Amino acid sequence: MNTFPTSPAREGRTAAGIREDVLSGRSPAGFGRPVVARSWSRVLALGLDPNRINPRSPVPGTVLHQRLRDRGISAAIGVADRAFAGTDRSGRCVVSLADRDGVIVWRTGAGGLLGRAADAGFREGSTWTESTAGTNAIGVALADETRVRIVGAEHYEACQIGWYCSAAPIRDLRTGRLLAVLNVSGPAPAMHPMAGALVQTAADLVEARLHRDHRRHLDRLRAAHAPRPAEGGFLLVDDHGWVAHDPALRPLRRIPPPRPQLAVDIPGWGRCLPERVEGGWVIRRERGVTPPPEVVLRLDGPRPGVEVPEGAGTARIPLSPRHAEILVLLRVAGAAGLDTAALSDGLYGDAGHAVAVRAEVTRLRRALGVLGTRIGSRPYRLRDLRLTITAGAGRRWQDCAFVRGSTAPGLARARR
Repeated sequence: MNTFPTSPAREGRTAAGIREDVLSGRSPAGFGRPVVARSWSRVLALGLDPNRINPRSPVPGTVLHQRLRDRGISAAIGVADRAFAGTDRSGRCVVSLADRDGVIVWRTGAGGLLGRAADAGFREGSTWTESTAGTNAIGVALADETRVRIVGAEHYEACQIGWYCSAAPIRDLRTGRLLAVLNVSGPAPAMHPMAGALVQTAADLVEARLHRDHRRHLDRLRAAHAPRPAEGGFLLVDDHGWVAHDPALRPLRRIPPPRPQLAVDIPGWGRCLPERVEGGWVIRRERGVTPPPEVVLRLDGPRPGVEVPEGAGTARIPLSPRHAEILVLLRVAGAAGLDTAALSDGLYGDAGHAVAVRAEVTRLRRALGVLGTRIGSRPYRLRDLRLTITAGAGRRWQDCAFVRGSTAPGLARARR
């Protein structure tokens, strides 16, 4: 953390003699502050002219407008504008925001100072990296990704010597990368020594606002797709890989950012594929990596049930007749599945039993335990589950006593 001088003007006068020595061939280490010395070493190697305004690489207006539409940039401008309300119009400073490329996307301040800054090439759309404007607060903050002040003759270009500048980087907490740099500039004699602390506080406020906005986005994503994660078996994440919902409630906060049709390896999940949804992604295990379980629905005997592999043998889960009928109907429907109305018609002969259908499916899932997560919703379907129906050796299940005695119209249609 940099300490701030008692008098910016006094520190600027001290740097003036050092600047001339460095331009005469002495080491930039004479500046004393390593952050300034490192910047001058980089700029000298680039061969920029210290006695003129070097080209600022302005971006076209359409590109600038597009950058202003970035959600993080617009939020940063809003917070900065409120934080410096009144201060920037007092005639003492210019407040600005540069994006991660060093492009000035926004500035505000008293008209006279804005004009002076523009004369030095400091205007919206201009690029203020070290490679275009020499040693300056924005360029150094971008290069070292740290809070910095550049006072008077510490600037490389002569046109900037009369300025005191303090800048602080702003990080995008969604990506961990630098998002922008907030900067305050003004005439060295008029700037308060605590200007740098104010800039850092404002940058912290911007990051806090971005964090709140991100949490709200995850909440909206979770609310919009809540029925889908309830099926189990996949993650719900945003575009940056932050987890909005994990059905197993694992302590997994983030995965690599999803890309269309590109598999990703997730600890505890294995190889997975992303599926785009509004506002984010559903992440499922890649088909074929983990073979779907094989389950046998047995309709012979006094009571129907399912047999599932367990160790070297099998385990039997007894089912009620109604639950067995649901599994038969879902097996016949295949991948297309059945919505609530269709399943109601298959069980009761009309679509008016939606409440009873939902309750029976819930009880069936509970009876099947872990296998219950393989029954998808909207529509109801068997998902990643190989179900075989049998009524004993040499017999068609459609002709067994269970099917013949069922009152479910869907089973009667299956027989025919």
